[in-house]
Amino acid sequence: MTTIPDANNHTSAVRSANNTAGRTSLISGIVAIILGTVFFVAQTNLTFTAGYELMNAWGLASNVVLVIVSLTGLGFGIAGAVQRSKPQLAAGIGIGIAAVMLTDVLVSTVVFAVVAAIF
Repeated sequence: MTTIPDANNHTSAVRSANNTAGRTSLISGIVAIILGTVFFVAQTNLTFTAGYELMNAWGLASNVVLVIVSLTGLGFGIAGAVQRSKPQLAAGIGIGIAAVMLTDVLVSTVVFAVVAAIF
């Protein structure tokens, strides 16, 4: 931590503006959102152009990728949030995005399994 003297020549601790883990979490969250959108559009197109089996395989592969990216974002977000001497906004946003993406994958997988079991 660096110290900077004020007008009275007293030094005080200044928060470091570099929270690499938090920034990595935010970037992972943004990547997860972009990949989720691309995967959704691709899977929708596969529904209309390819067979059902290919759509299912694509859905499984895309969910695995989204879970890995989201867990990465969640891990880095937690690591960035526990660093008290550094800014935590990016880590908090990264944790939120990662949690939403993980919830999305879980809910879509459960709903798909229930619908597939019914029909």
